[in-house]
Parts: sequence; C-alpha cells; structure tokens
Amino acid sequence: MLGLAVFALAAMSSCTSVKRLVVTEDNKQKVAERVGSSSLPSEDKLVFATALVRAEMSKSFNLAPENAYTISGKSVGQIIREQKEYAALLEAQELARQQAEAEARAAFEQALQEARSMVSVTLLNKKNYDANIWAGNYSPYVNLAFEIENLSEKPIRGVKGMCKFLDIFKTPIKQIGLSYDDETIPPGEKRVYYGSFEINEFIDEDKAFWSKDLEDVVFEFEPSHIIFDDGGEVIVERPYDISSL
Repeated sequence: MLGLAVFALAAMSSCTSVKRLVVTEDNKQKVAERVGSSSLPSEDKLVFATALVRAEMSKSFNLAPENAYTISGKSVGQIIREQKEYAALLEAQELARQQAEAEARAAFEQALQEARSMVSVTLLNKKNYDANIWAGNYSPYVNLAFEIENLSEKPIRGVKGMCKFLDIFKTPIKQIGLSYDDETIPPGEKRVYYGSFEINEFIDEDKAFWSKDLEDVVFEFEPSHIIFDDGGEVIVERPYDISSL
C-alpha cells in the first residue's frame, strides 16, 4: 500500500511539474516530447497537441492578432486549459448554429405550406423537340405545359417559384424557375402556362430530363412569391444554408 501511495504521489508530482513548463518558440518541440512521455492523462496530451497545431495554423494563415493563437510564453497547464475552453466555445457555437438552422428550416417549411395552400402548379405535359437548324433551332428543346390553380379567396395577379423535376424515387433531376403574370386568376379558377428551355447535351441533368417521359417525372412546385390583385403579397424566402430541402 505504501508503495502504491508513493507511486501515486510521484505521478502527481510529475504531472504538476510538466504543467509548469513554459513554452517558447525555441523549446516547444522538447516540451512537446516531455508532455508526450509524461504521466499526464491521454486527453490532456491530445489537447496540448491540438493547441500546438492550432498555433502553427495561426502562423501559417497570417491571422490578425485578435484572431491568432500563440503558445509562446505560456505554461503547459495554461495551454491545455485555454484549448479546452476554446473547444467548449466551438461546441457552443456549433449548437447555436444548428438551432438557428432548425428554426429557419421550420419557419421556411411553415411559410412554404401556407403558400402552397394558396396556389397549385401541376405539370400537364412535356414534349421533346430535336434540333432543327432549318427552323432556327440549333439545340434540342423541351416544351412544358403547366396548370396554375388559385386556391385562395383572392384573385392572383402573379406567381413566381421553382419547378422541381424528380424521378420516381424522388431523386432530383432538374430545376427551373417559373414566373407567371399573363392574366389575373380568379379564386377557384385555373390557367394553363406554356414554357420551354433548350437542352445542353453536355450537361448531365439536361440529358437526364430529356430522357424521361412525362409519366416518369415527379413534379413539385415551390412558390416563392404570390401577388394578389389587391396588391397583397406572400413571399417565401429560402434560407441560403438550407440546401437539402
């Protein structure tokens, strides 16, 4: 028992003495070796090594003094403590970012559902046309027909949003914008809108969309702006960091 107690005291003394070592630019390598061979907990050794890397990166990227991190003139114990505090700060910032993103996503989803309750866009037809230089069509193109229905209680003057084309497994194929302001759509009524776009045979998503028949395309419309005849508007703003919706 006495031997174990003496060993424990010696280990504690070794940890304390290592933590008191002051790091400089000249001795940092030797100090790192001392820390690595010491009886410090493995976690503290890793934290110290991480702090060294952080300091070197600060120098490599020429960070401004207020953003740079230096270990010169600090004890091993201070460096370990500061690195743990820095890690805790980063973790808190990441949690805050995730919470803000979740709140933005929820707000976006709610606004999107409200807009979709006011207007509906359906893909009616898709027809491919080959290039025909004699007709002035130098690239193949696709004609699309959409049905726009006013589900609200007010006349709609214009609709803007994103058309999303997916395969039967809901894998995205292509997206195009839609902007309709041809004529006012009374409540409960529908209008047909025709659009077309050229196919770039060097773009995979264009080739994939060209190859799909209408029955093999799942269509979704994401309204971003609805303008009513009385001047009222509904605007759905997609947060820039939400890319998976």
